[in-house]
Amino acid sequence: MHNSKLTQVLASFSDKEIKELDKYLLYQADSSSNVYQLFEIYKNAYPDFFSKHLVKQQVFKTLFGNGEYKDVKVREQMSALRKLTEGFLIQQELQKVDFYNNLALLKQYRKRNIGNLFQQQEKNIQQLLDGDEYLNIENFKRAFLVADEKNNFFEQQQNITHDDSISLKNENFDKFEVNFRKPHIFHHKIKRNISKENVVKFDVLLRNIKFFITK
Repeated sequence: MHNSKLTQVLASFSDKEIKELDKYLLYQADSSSNVYQLFEIYKNAYPDFFSKHLVKQQVFKTLFGNGEYKDVKVREQMSALRKLTEGFLIQQELQKVDFYNNLALLKQYRKRNIGNLFQQQEKNIQQLLDGDEYLNIENFKRAFLVADEKNNFFEQQQNITHDDSISLKNENFDKFEVNFRKPHIFHHKIKRNISKENVVKFDVLLRNIKFFITK
């Protein structure tokens, strides 16, 4: 057992991954099943997989009692546990791919300022996060990335609103300036009655008004 494929795979697990695999197996198999009991033996021996408890005869006795030893029974349980462990590894990787593909689409909707699709995609991703049974560091990392993207989206919306407000203020000022600079005001008959000094003061006044309007 010490050099089996199952042992090699489990030996690569961190303590955190062993705990996550434990939760995964409880969703896949009953705690009283032989395959889960075999995992318990590995878990109790972790990280020392050269333990005397991982001798096939001892494992057989733990799983099947004091009956006649049959190597094939132990190998069947080891094969079943290895398949479940590999399923766990596949699920972990697929969850990452699925999440980051969805996050990439969320970023594209944000960059293109398609608000309704952004909000719908954010809901889809949130469902993925809520459906994750394993509240580990990867889950919190993903939640942070989604929250950061939502924050970027709201900041972008605020900037767009601010830019529109500035544009409207400038438009209103242009109208104001045109009204005060209609040609008839500077018609030569009136212009003769306005001193150059007052014309300069008027220009300064307009600049000050524009400053306060666009502030």
